[in-house]
Amino acid sequence: MEPFLINNAHSLLAASSALSGSIGAGIGLGLGALAYVDAKYNIGGDLTKFSRDLQFMRQATTEISRNRFHALWMFRETVARLPNKVAIRNHDFREWSYSELDKVTTRIANFLLDQGHTPGDAVALMFESNAQLCFSMLGSLKGRFIMAPQNTNLRGQPLLHCIKIAGSRALIFEPTYIPAIREIAPQLRELGVKLYFWAQSEDKPPREPEEVLDFEVDAIISERRLAELGPSADSYNRIHEIMLATQPTDKALIIYTTTGLPKGGMRDHFYLALLKLPSFPLVYLSPLEDDVHMGATPLYHAQAFGPFFVVLSRGGTFVPLRKFSASKFWQQCIDYQVTSFFYLGELCRYLLAQPPQPTDRLHKVRRVTGAGLRKEIFNEFYTRFNLDVIMEFYAASDGTSFVANEYRGGLVGVGSIGRRGPILRTLVGSPRIIKVDEFTEEPIRDPKTGLCIECKPGEPGDCIGTYDLEGPGQPTYSNNAAATNKKLLRDVFRKGDAWWRMGDLIVRDVEGWYWFSDRIGDTFRWKAENVSTQEVGNMLATCRVIQEANVYGVPVPGNDGNAGMAGVVIHESHKSRPNEDIMQELGRHAVKVLPRYAVPIFIRVLPEMEITGTLKHRKYRKEGFAAADFWMPPGTDTYVPITTADKQKLAGGTAKL
Repeated sequence: MEPFLINNAHSLLAASSALSGSIGAGIGLGLGALAYVDAKYNIGGDLTKFSRDLQFMRQATTEISRNRFHALWMFRETVARLPNKVAIRNHDFREWSYSELDKVTTRIANFLLDQGHTPGDAVALMFESNAQLCFSMLGSLKGRFIMAPQNTNLRGQPLLHCIKIAGSRALIFEPTYIPAIREIAPQLRELGVKLYFWAQSEDKPPREPEEVLDFEVDAIISERRLAELGPSADSYNRIHEIMLATQPTDKALIIYTTTGLPKGGMRDHFYLALLKLPSFPLVYLSPLEDDVHMGATPLYHAQAFGPFFVVLSRGGTFVPLRKFSASKFWQQCIDYQVTSFFYLGELCRYLLAQPPQPTDRLHKVRRVTGAGLRKEIFNEFYTRFNLDVIMEFYAASDGTSFVANEYRGGLVGVGSIGRRGPILRTLVGSPRIIKVDEFTEEPIRDPKTGLCIECKPGEPGDCIGTYDLEGPGQPTYSNNAAATNKKLLRDVFRKGDAWWRMGDLIVRDVEGWYWFSDRIGDTFRWKAENVSTQEVGNMLATCRVIQEANVYGVPVPGNDGNAGMAGVVIHESHKSRPNEDIMQELGRHAVKVLPRYAVPIFIRVLPEMEITGTLKHRKYRKEGFAAADFWMPPGTDTYVPITTADKQKLAGGTAKL
């Protein structure tokens, strides 16, 4: 969401009136001239989007005037309006109506309150994408607890770090993650985190044996146990008072960022209250009340949580996909009667890599939304799977700006993340693209004014969005003021203004189309995740055989994003050992302490670490994987020497990582 829209409602409405007069004055132009001007300057597209922004502003103003700041007011209205409609359709085809969903989430909220938790406490959640995670998310929100769904790939220290930085006072987890929680249970006890185990087998016998709970927890819960708590658990009295007392800046959720030791990006109730409005820019097309919306990505990811929250506020049906399978995906869409989903670019590539099947076009999916769909497969994905609309967008769960490309076929705009002509760029203001130093990655400032310099069309630069230092709806990082301040830029276009760095290089062409260029700085994207080079390097350096590690991303033909590569200096005490032995030990260590997608694929052995003039590690991106000495082939857990034949296969785009 753009803070500009919230903070400048009156000026936007005034601009709308002035704009209408200008349009009327131009009616006398010939149709051909109008068509040319429209194609060049996107006048029609700008006016349509601006009109929708104004509609969104009016809806937001109505919510504010009614003091409806809690995220679930619309959900409560939907429950009253559609009590018997299916709200959740689980992967095992069990279903819950809106009335049933309301009851179980109310019981969770009251259970947490009865356990001594107070509104504002953070509640960590460790589930696969399933109905029970949906219950726990909404139940946490109802009690105004800060919900913190965990990245289920994390183990050990990184997982403990995430629970700790959120300030979590409770953790709800399911049988699948008993081993992960067992490993850190003593530390959680020291932190005062209460452990609640969701016993799935009490509600439905498992298809396969569950993990055995063999350590102490504070309570065991299930739908059956929650229902047995009695009338007090079903009471809405406390929840209603909590919702009425909710303020715009009360925190609602934490979505974690990069791997290694992630940051917790916080969003408040005001942001969520606006997210579900009918004209919110990224979800006005989908999901809608008549949608059966599949959560195709894990619910700890913003790409799944956002539409999950929206579809249940609007009255649609949500299908949490337990695990993504490219070979089964379209049949699952048919089986679950899916009509829409959100994607990540890698998901689309996996689907296209499957052999053509009748199910490719027998499904009911017509509208998909997401980010990262590569230009070279954009139209193929649209055509092969018989879609009506692809809404490709650029945004971030911890960002303040966006652009979107509502693609309905044809050659124009293929692969773009969106378009804004001069009208919308002038009236709305962001995103803006500023010049940054290639090596320091800091903004380049005008030596006379000290202000930032905006990029010209065709020049890649840092994408930034407006930021209201005092207002609600703005992203921050949980218990990490330094990380928040690092994202903020001051004195950008005028003294005293504030902008938020999105962390990506973006290009705008002469026709107003925006294109993604690359990640900036200490992160790269791989397997639909943002990977922190600094944190991964730190984790590698905890291996006894490594003196120092320098991590960066390198492109590999035929694969989305950048694969991890590390330049390492071997510890003095181990230099007498064969490098092959050292790399085997490093590989086992990396797989143990890092999520699999964060484990570097390529290793370059360096005699010493090269440092830049600004005392940073030199990144060897330009040399790429061609400079690697070792690699971890797919399906293995150790590093082996990389051969010329391996590199040729990788360079030819035939190796899938």
